[in-house]
Amino acid sequence: MPQQQSGARDLHSHRECGMQTAAACDPQHSPQGSAVVDAVVTALRRTLPEDAVVTENMQASDNAIVPVDATLGMGAAPRGTEDAKAIERDVIEREWPLDADGFPHRKAARIVLINPQGEMYLIHGHDVDDPTFNWWFTVGGGILAGESARKAAVRELHEETGLELSPARLEGPVLYRQATFHFVGSTRKQDESFFLARLDRHEEDIVTAGAGRKLTALEENVLDRAGWFSPSQLDQLIAAGDHVFPQELAQYVRVWHCGWDGCVIHLAEEEK
Repeated sequence: MPQQQSGARDLHSHRECGMQTAAACDPQHSPQGSAVVDAVVTALRRTLPEDAVVTENMQASDNAIVPVDATLGMGAAPRGTEDAKAIERDVIEREWPLDADGFPHRKAARIVLINPQGEMYLIHGHDVDDPTFNWWFTVGGGILAGESARKAAVRELHEETGLELSPARLEGPVLYRQATFHFVGSTRKQDESFFLARLDRHEEDIVTAGAGRKLTALEENVLDRAGWFSPSQLDQLIAAGDHVFPQELAQYVRVWHCGWDGCVIHLAEEEK
């Protein structure tokens, strides 16, 4: 669809472009952002690690994050049992048909949630077969048969955070990503469409609380925790050795927080 030439921006319109260069628009360097970063974390938010705001209903337990109420949070399913793994593999294989090259391959939709401070919401998860392989990623998941990427994105948002948004609220797609990664014993491929959603304070609180999540058994098993990060905090996580996908997400959000210009970033990443 050609970019809209005048009037209010059509959030669905876009133009093709190469890799964007991040502008100096880190919200931490703005007066509003500085005040937020320096503010005292309220009782409804806990930090783990120190630079991430973890959702309200989760607490530390040794080296894992478990929900206070497992029925509302992440980690409810038994981890590592053979029965659980068998069920999860069956679900995964049905969702990932083999492509012409023999790889499990599916299409997915994702949302980059941005709060008023310019922080992004990320989820931390791990591989079923190898919990030591873990990473941070955006809300989203596979597109169902007959479903558009935009509708899939808001469905996944509701399932994973409890927040309901109209598809019309999404900007983009802002990024297409061809991902290759190892998960549940196989090298898998996923073609992802990314959208933006700018949340107000009330919507941010709904996501943070997570009371309306409707996670699958697989998601309850492999999703560990979630939190809001500024681009600078995300840079610190990466510098400390955490895996974040897309790898340049902090750079993109620095640009997108200022406003999306209609460019669609195309990239291919192989996660190792």
